[in-house]
Amino acid sequence: MSKISNGNQNKNYSYGGNISTDEVSRYTRFYRHIIDKITSQYPAEKKSISTLLREEFPSIKLRDGSVHMFSREDLRNFLEVVDNELSNKSVLPIVVGKISGTSLYKIVDCNKDYVDLLRKLVEKKIIVEDTIEINECLLRYDAIKTLLKKFYSLIILTILQDSYSGWDISSEREAL
Repeated sequence: MSKISNGNQNKNYSYGGNISTDEVSRYTRFYRHIIDKITSQYPAEKKSISTLLREEFPSIKLRDGSVHMFSREDLRNFLEVVDNELSNKSVLPIVVGKISGTSLYKIVDCNKDYVDLLRKLVEKKIIVEDTIEINECLLRYDAIKTLLKKFYSLIILTILQDSYSGWDISSEREAL
């Protein structure tokens, strides 16, 4: 319990039972540290396939200052799948988060370019349409497994909080 002074009145505030203000602060710092660790591996920049293929060592900087290297072979294979327009879009790396509590994954920065990319992957029969929800950039385990096998260095995996509402995920939870 902490005492907070409000003019001449003193009020006692409790956070979740017997947790003191110091403990709340400690938990807050701990969770902030964990989130910072997770997001430190996010890209500080994104690049197009064509830009990366022109570099001697195809790479991007991550938020923590480290470098994520791309396999030239993965880039060439990916270039065969996408069209010219997509090859000039800054879509790499593809950050994919596992939605906690489900077997679903989501492209973190879902936008028109990623929706077009998913359509192209289905069109080229790289992934099966019923393993994804294209407009929401949602992928089932089979789709992400296939993408990792073909384009491992182009994808960064992370964790997402279970906050998705749209695709019926009740069957996903039952399967776990």
